[in-house]
Amino acid sequence: MISVTSFFRDKEAFASLQKNIIPKILESLNPEDELKFWVTGCATGEEAYSIAIIIAEQLTGKYKNTIVKIFATDIDTAALLHAGKGIYKSNIKKVVSAQRLQNYFISDGENFIVKPEIRKMVIFALHDLVKNPPYCNMHFISCRNLLIYMTPILQKKVFLLLLFGLKMEGYLFLGLSENPLPIIQNLKVVDKKWKIFKNLETKRFVRFDAFSLPVLTDKKNNHLPLLREEVSANTEVNLTDAVNETLLNNLNVLVICIDENNNVIKYYGDTTQFLLQKNFKSNLIDLLPRPIAIAFNSLSNKTLKNNKNYTTKNITVKHKLKKIKINLTVSPLIVKNGIQKLLMVTLCENTTVIQNNAENIIYDEKIYLDEYTLNLEEENKNLKEKLKTTYLHLDASNENMQSFNEELLSANEEMQSTNEEMQSVNEELHTLNADYQLKNKELLELND
Repeated sequence: MISVTSFFRDKEAFASLQKNIIPKILESLNPEDELKFWVTGCATGEEAYSIAIIIAEQLTGKYKNTIVKIFATDIDTAALLHAGKGIYKSNIKKVVSAQRLQNYFISDGENFIVKPEIRKMVIFALHDLVKNPPYCNMHFISCRNLLIYMTPILQKKVFLLLLFGLKMEGYLFLGLSENPLPIIQNLKVVDKKWKIFKNLETKRFVRFDAFSLPVLTDKKNNHLPLLREEVSANTEVNLTDAVNETLLNNLNVLVICIDENNNVIKYYGDTTQFLLQKNFKSNLIDLLPRPIAIAFNSLSNKTLKNNKNYTTKNITVKHKLKKIKINLTVSPLIVKNGIQKLLMVTLCENTTVIQNNAENIIYDEKIYLDEYTLNLEEENKNLKEKLKTTYLHLDASNENMQSFNEELLSANEEMQSTNEEMQSVNEELHTLNADYQLKNKELLELND
């Protein structure tokens, strides 16, 4: 909740945006396109409004009717409320020129209010950059002086999310102390001094390491004598991952590790051939094409029940305007000291090496649709039972609430009767007070 921000913070950086970046973005727009910017960690909104102002100054001529949407997000609700009002103290005169104050603000005593034409460009929203999916197809993303408060492993996750949110040739704007090392191979340096980068990635890949929070180690327990062993262990893990990745890519196989709720934990291989790239979710069923998802639903249920490997062959799916045959294997995954049930899902095109003890079945859509329907009916039945139990709990709670309400009513009646008694006592006291005042008056007269 460190809300350190101001209008046109680093004026030279904003001058570079106005002169070199925004004109190029406007030139790349098609006539019906919307201009989409995302300001992360917007705090009280100064940076978002600054960007809106420099965009507004260039919306002339053929760009006059361009629709601008600047998504300004933060996790601080109080700061977002302040930003949404668009009211700032008069000390902004130190950083905002008199011309801009006249053009884009309304003077109101000691305050300046952002004009409606600038306010309507900015959409403020509550968003957790670490936990929530990113805004996508952005022409420009600003993430300044936010990542410096994060550990390197968390920075990597956020950088992957930001890269996913950028359009091809979109721009990333960082703070002076931030470097996008985890994704630098996908970026081109546009302005080294002010940390402005251009996205070179031709398409967005599903990256499962960006879906979940990284597991952080307790640094307090790290000791210098163990440093060499840790480096060696990390090297071994990285080498194993590299070998696995190379082998799977050469064999054209995708291996995905999931939990019993179908949430992706880790994957090996190329996801572009077997998964839907338009989805940014961690549930495997949402990522699989429908024919594979139906087969997977049946095989995963069998694997969880019987703890055996199951395989089906020749599932027909469309890929790049052609039909391909996919083999699917679901296996129980044994992890040492693991309590949670894990599954390993293997996808490969046409023929691949299938484990000898796996139960191989040629894919028949009707059979799997029937099984899928039965599974849905069973889930529906379980849900009805849970719903019935919930209703019973609700009825019991309702009865308890009713009895509690009756007790409150009786207590209220008692309070009301007590109140009447207090009122009568108050009247008596009022009468006694009047008598005392009269006697006091008589005593004064006698004394005189």
